Amino acid sequence: YHKLLAQALMKNPLWTKEAEEHFRAALKMDEFDAECALGLGQIYEEMGRIDEALVAYRYFVTAWVDADPEFQPLVADVRQRLAHLMDALRPDGSYTALNYSR
Repeated sequence: YHKLLAQALMKNPLWTKEAEEHFRAALKMDEFDAECALGLGQIYEEMGRIDEALVAYRYFVTAWVDADPEFQPLVADVRQRLAHLMDALRPDGSYTALNYSR
């Protein structure tokens, strides 16, 4: 219930906080749900909470490293997000402005 509701809520930027709360509730019920970690990573990245996004994305990539072939493009996309966020990390722990244009 919580994961599905969170996935629906995160589609509207006005409901991001509620989506975060529902993903967290879902993780309390199943701490190994990597899809919830992915959703949280996306929310955190959008909110500029980069350190939390990195943790969530790393968990997802680690959990899904051996996922079925049809899910590997998603894993590759999240790895790319991780690399992009890490590239923005400065030595002092702050982040440069993130640019998503390609």
